[in-house]
Amino acid sequence: FNRTIVVYLHEIGISAASIILYARFMLNSVISGYSSGVAPVISFNYGRKDQEQVRFLFRTSLKAVLAGSALVYLASLLLGDSIVALFASGEPELTEIARHGIFLFAFSYLFSGVNTFATSLFAALNKGMTAALLAATNTFVFLTASMSILPRIGLGADGVWLAAPMAEMLCLCLTIFLLRKNKAEFGY
Repeated sequence: FNRTIVVYLHEIGISAASIILYARFMLNSVISGYSSGVAPVISFNYGRKDQEQVRFLFRTSLKAVLAGSALVYLASLLLGDSIVALFASGEPELTEIARHGIFLFAFSYLFSGVNTFATSLFAALNKGMTAALLAATNTFVFLTASMSILPRIGLGADGVWLAAPMAEMLCLCLTIFLLRKNKAEFGY
């Protein structure tokens, strides 16, 4: 990741990526917290074989996560300049690189919420390998592939920032497949 950033955005790009990843941590914390918090409730109801409650929790959570993802996306667009200014004030080149990057990277928020929730869901339903598959595939396979391909196919530095949205979108396809595959077994 860092080597690709240095190639396309030089050393200052590492600082810009750090700002964007700090912003990601702040903005995604609500969805991550919700997903981690609802997991034991889903697990409890699944354990007591209350399929109706599992289905209700799944559908309600999916709606909440989709709404939360949209809000996080909008927040990143509306607050992107302010977030960058927290870390890069007085550094015009860094500010411009991070500002541009945060707006491209923001598309990842539209997909990441469902992926985060599904990872917690599968862990709650005692499908640890499925949860691990989602997390590892997103980070190690899809992000690495996106970082390797997108900048080289003519997107250049923009490909660096679009790698996360592409990885999350690919992971969402896998997430949807796994949710559908396991729906009958878990009754959500």
